[in-house]
Amino acid sequence: MAPLGYIEILDPKGRVSERYPIETFPVTIGRAYTNQVILDDQFVCPQHVAITRDETGRLNVDDLGSVNGLRLAEGAPRIKNLPLSSGGKFRIGRTALRYCAADAPVAATQVDRLDFFSS
Repeated sequence: MAPLGYIEILDPKGRVSERYPIETFPVTIGRAYTNQVILDDQFVCPQHVAITRDETGRLNVDDLGSVNGLRLAEGAPRIKNLPLSSGGKFRIGRTALRYCAADAPVAATQVDRLDFFSS
């Protein structure tokens, strides 16, 4: 079965450092090995948030009673839940994450001006 989407872990500059394929919902995210997305962040609880899909197909991120909460961005106020669509970002602990649907567009391929294979 093809993934429904991906959870991307973003580095401090907003670049993708890891991708986790999402096969089914709900998806749990935290430090414990029982999660579909496991983070190495001491400010993230063992079970920190869950991404669920409602009966209409909409996605939500729900805080599972974590110590440090769910936020839209660093320094933003804590929130209990967040509607989520492809490209949507959120933060738990000191980790920035983004959800991307499997059919999300990707950036255009760059032209490589260095031709390593020419004679």
